[in-house]
Amino acid sequence: MFYHRDNIGRAERLCLAEGLHATTHPLLISALGWLILCSAAFAQYSPTGPEATYAAPVFEPHTSPAANNVDGSVAWLDGIEPLEQKPIQTVTHETITPPTVFTAPEYYVPNHGPAPEVWRWHLLPEQVIFKPYIAGIRTPRLGAEIVYDDKSGDTYFDSTLGGTVSILQYGTGGPRPEGWDLGVSAAAFLRQNGTRDLDVDAVDFRVRVPISYRIGGTAIQFGYDHISSHAGDEFLVRNPGFVRLNYLRDSLIFAVRQDIFWDLNVYAEIDYAVNRDISKPWLFQFGAEYTPQLCPGWKGAPVIAINTQLREDFDFDGNLSIVAGWQWLSPETDNIMRFGLRYYTGNSQQYSFYEQNEHLIGIGLWYDF
Repeated sequence: MFYHRDNIGRAERLCLAEGLHATTHPLLISALGWLILCSAAFAQYSPTGPEATYAAPVFEPHTSPAANNVDGSVAWLDGIEPLEQKPIQTVTHETITPPTVFTAPEYYVPNHGPAPEVWRWHLLPEQVIFKPYIAGIRTPRLGAEIVYDDKSGDTYFDSTLGGTVSILQYGTGGPRPEGWDLGVSAAAFLRQNGTRDLDVDAVDFRVRVPISYRIGGTAIQFGYDHISSHAGDEFLVRNPGFVRLNYLRDSLIFAVRQDIFWDLNVYAEIDYAVNRDISKPWLFQFGAEYTPQLCPGWKGAPVIAINTQLREDFDFDGNLSIVAGWQWLSPETDNIMRFGLRYYTGNSQQYSFYEQNEHLIGIGLWYDF
């Protein structure tokens, strides 16, 4: 009804443009006003296709003047001027992303997907928690080296026949697993003399049964380690006066690996012999490895590793081992092959000759699985 509630006499003098008196048809005028407002509101909801924009109906009262006063001013409904109108925020169907309710864990396939975050049991997993030392002295793996000793003038063919595997894991699995690991590493370290028709000079045996744990960039290992030495038959025939040394160590070991960066890590190990023959109880070793992230295939990546070993047998006088070369990652099994230079200086790597000094340089091929 188009009149001012506080001035009825004045409102009665107002007439509409259509000639209707303000007090004669209040219901008709009110119905027409609501019809116009509802028509405008429903016009906003007009889905015409997949790109349509949807907005809730908004009623905007008091946006049109009811009538003009006799002095020419505008008379608003209820005497209230309309508020400033702001644009209504709308949402299209393209901006609506349903929330993720459940994601099933993925089972790891080597180099073909991420490792699951859920810890579970893994029998004979592909990866070990605690990686073997690349430049380590007497580290079980498959390997072959041709080295020259400039102290004796001999050329040696040194072979490593063994490896490091995981038996049982409880953790994430994948290429960089976290969790607990029960593993075993074992190898025979064979030395053949290239200047003596490849006669076997000596062979050492090593077995380690460790329990390892890794979380984030830190890995630790604790376990039992056995190493023993044996002189070769051909060497004993050539040297009838040689006194065979039964070098033996049964040890408890504790080791720590720490990732400094993704491609650089350091490690340290303590070895204490609880049962020994000839050897003394303590042995320490530490080192560093630079191994950039590998992509499977022929391209490969460089590798540099250094290892230092301190043995109580020689008042902790250090042995130094360096490996530098190139490495490749299998696209199917995550196994790694390395080829490069090998340098070693210190007491003999063959424990049957542990009192002799060696200065070796050569090339090698190594395989970790």
